[in-house]
Amino acid sequence: MQKNNHYFKGFESSEKTNQIASLIFGICTIFGVILYFVLRTIDQGYISSRVVIVCTAMGIFAVLPYVLSKITVRQSLITHINAVIFSSTYVILILGDREASNLTLWSSIFVLVILSLMYSNRIVLSIVSLTSLSLFAFISFQEPDEAVKLNIADHLGRIGILSMVIAVAFYINYLLRQRLYDNDKKLNEMSLQRDEIEALYEEITATEEELRDKYDELVNYQESLRQSEDRYKKIFEASNEALFEWDLDSNKKFLSENWFSIFDLDTEGEFLIEEWFAKIHPEDLSSVFKNIERLKKGEISIYETEFRYQNVQREYNWFSSKFVGISNNKGDTTNLLGAFINIHEKKTQQDELVFIASHDVLTGLPNKIWFIDYFSSLLKENKSGFLILMDIDNFKYINDVFGHPVGDIVLRLLSNNIKKQGNDFTIAKFGGDEFICCISGGERNFKEAYDNILEIVNTPIQYKDQEFILGISSGVVEFNNNAQDVHDYIKKAEIAMYKAKELGKNNWVIFDEKMNEQVIRTSKLENGLKNALHSHEFMVYYQPQYLIKGKKLFGYEALIRWYNPEFGFVTPDSFIGLAETTGIINDIGYFVINEACKFILELDERGWKDITISVNVSPIQLSNQMFEDKVMNIIEYYGIRPERLCFEVTETAVMQSFKDNVDKLARLRKKGFKISLDDFGTGYSSLSYLKSIPVSEVKIDRSFINDICKKDEMNVKLVRAIIEISHDFGFKVVAEGVEENSQLDMLAGMNCDMVQGYLFSKPVPSEEALRISDNCMQGV
Repeated sequence: MQKNNHYFKGFESSEKTNQIASLIFGICTIFGVILYFVLRTIDQGYISSRVVIVCTAMGIFAVLPYVLSKITVRQSLITHINAVIFSSTYVILILGDREASNLTLWSSIFVLVILSLMYSNRIVLSIVSLTSLSLFAFISFQEPDEAVKLNIADHLGRIGILSMVIAVAFYINYLLRQRLYDNDKKLNEMSLQRDEIEALYEEITATEEELRDKYDELVNYQESLRQSEDRYKKIFEASNEALFEWDLDSNKKFLSENWFSIFDLDTEGEFLIEEWFAKIHPEDLSSVFKNIERLKKGEISIYETEFRYQNVQREYNWFSSKFVGISNNKGDTTNLLGAFINIHEKKTQQDELVFIASHDVLTGLPNKIWFIDYFSSLLKENKSGFLILMDIDNFKYINDVFGHPVGDIVLRLLSNNIKKQGNDFTIAKFGGDEFICCISGGERNFKEAYDNILEIVNTPIQYKDQEFILGISSGVVEFNNNAQDVHDYIKKAEIAMYKAKELGKNNWVIFDEKMNEQVIRTSKLENGLKNALHSHEFMVYYQPQYLIKGKKLFGYEALIRWYNPEFGFVTPDSFIGLAETTGIINDIGYFVINEACKFILELDERGWKDITISVNVSPIQLSNQMFEDKVMNIIEYYGIRPERLCFEVTETAVMQSFKDNVDKLARLRKKGFKISLDDFGTGYSSLSYLKSIPVSEVKIDRSFINDICKKDEMNVKLVRAIIEISHDFGFKVVAEGVEENSQLDMLAGMNCDMVQGYLFSKPVPSEEALRISDNCMQGV
């Protein structure tokens, strides 16, 4: 056990104790000084200066320890200083008045006894004892006997007595220190016991608080459990879902009221899980039963599924369910919880949405999205067969003439005929008037199925008093296990379909790689078209037109030509369609009109002020709302009279938006422009439309002129009829593609007004066309 500090340092460890000891020492010293002063004065009969000095010094040393005790310094230092002061005081007292040393020497005995009681520190006692013995020895051997009036024997006796007093002082100090040690030991033991008692008390207090907290926690848990059970019971009763709990140990089932209503079960009868399982759809039962068994075994903790359940009407309804397994602390499943809800209506709506998303709303056939997924699955399964993309020929004519509602009805009736055919092929509506079909198997299967499709499509469709006979152009591509992408096949079928249309429609073409090369070339041409104007690759050629009577130059037709650095001269048939598709045709058309106006100004300089320049206008240009304003801005910029320009439009172009286009042409005609109906006889050729179109001339297509001298009486009569009818309507007639004199003579006999063709000149650049006009001026 660790000793208390009091044992080693005594009272000096306490500041207050030090102050009390110093005060006692001071009072005793002052009392001794006063007694000394009185006795010496009486003995001498006068006040001696030496006595006063000794008394003064003694008084200062009496007060000094008390003053030091008030100063905040280390207590051990103050104790040692006090020892020095005590010794110094004693030395001054003895040596300061040697004559009275026989009296003052004995004061050391009282000092030693007092110090042994006041201080437990042996250093103080040792210093003072050593000082006293030294002084006794000094007085005994250094001072004369006369001064002290003692002999050597008296001095030795005094030293002996002092030595005994010192021994007694040390013994008293030892007893004091021992008592202090014992007291300190008891205090330490009591302190340790107190600490142990306090620790035990704190532990008991903590245990009590912990028990109280545990008790409160238990009470709260019981309340929470009660509320949870109450809440669970209310949820069990109030839930719209059918809830059940299956205690696997007791095989008891707890069912909510909704369970019986949702599953059409009798609340009075006994619920048998086996009968409930028996009403699950056979296709779903295996999965449900298997996963419930897995829940029982603890292999899974949650199982969610949808299944069909047969109601009392023997109809299957869709249910959504969630099973949860409850385990004990050993990990064994003891209970199964289940929640069920009738999702039949929701499921039906989802099926309808899926049907809508995967089928065409108009026809009810599978749509493009469905077919791509279906065809992709065939490719993944490495199936082989034929993919056919079909487009109804001239279906736009039905929409334009009879209206889109009638066109929709025709498509719907056609789709109904297709759906009645059966499962010989899988066909879907790909878009607008396009259908896509997949025929599995070899070439024989393809031909049989496609002949069946053609028979369906070509079967007349009757709607009200109108009969529609349809044709289709089809692109065919063979598919196999060469791991091509579904979109690659569709792209190839589309290429082949457009090739079938080029070959005369109502036809089918099987894709080959040359077609793909043509598509690549077309793509390059399309890219070249976009920069052709900026690269100044376009130029305008002019083909002269002559009056048959007198063979007088009447006008020119402006024809666009394109020279591409990669492809050379590109024929108009190769790029006009592309220009219309990309919209570049508008810029090309305005370029031609600008060049024609420049050419007219050059003709004017040569004296040809009545020459008319004919410019072809595409359907895209004609439908452009800015066409009229653009044309007027151009002729105003060049200062050209409208009568000097003739716009050639085809029947097809006018028919695309008949009323709007007719109104636009009528406004242009009113402003002075001439309007020519180009390629007459190759389009709709309806006299009722011809009467409505505000044209000033009609151009007979070169296909009629080519056969006019081939003894085809029907063709000759047709050309003559066109000329006569046009004249009756007040139109001039231009025959294009005249290459032989015999054709010219025959046209002259039919009173045709004007001609153009290779018989007179092929289309030439503007410089050569100007030379032609110069030669005509000179009569050459």
